[in-house]
Amino acid sequence: MIERLSRIASHLHGFRLLLLLVALCALGVLLWRAPQVDVIEQDGTAIASLLVFCWSLLLYAVAALFRHIPHKTALTDGLLSWLGSRVQRGVFWLLGVALCVLGLAVALLSYQLLRVMTL
Repeated sequence: MIERLSRIASHLHGFRLLLLLVALCALGVLLWRAPQVDVIEQDGTAIASLLVFCWSLLLYAVAALFRHIPHKTALTDGLLSWLGSRVQRGVFWLLGVALCVLGLAVALLSYQLLRVMTL
């Protein structure tokens, strides 16, 4: 799983600055629109900017965290090297699971907000 996330991160690496800029712009639009509306569920611009902010931050997190993952080492490379690699890969695996769960949560949030926006 972390190898696949690393491949995705290598593709997204060139877009990190753009993703951060898009997130900041979306946050700016959301903060600009929030005081102007009475009910945010009826404001398509605020909902869209919230979704763009969440997705761009999620993609930025993948690009930033999984760019360099530790390589697998064999037990013949030394016990401490092998153990250190296993611990580091375990931490990256936990981060990967957390980001996958977060991605599912953002996808569910997107679905719910798009349903509310079209009503």
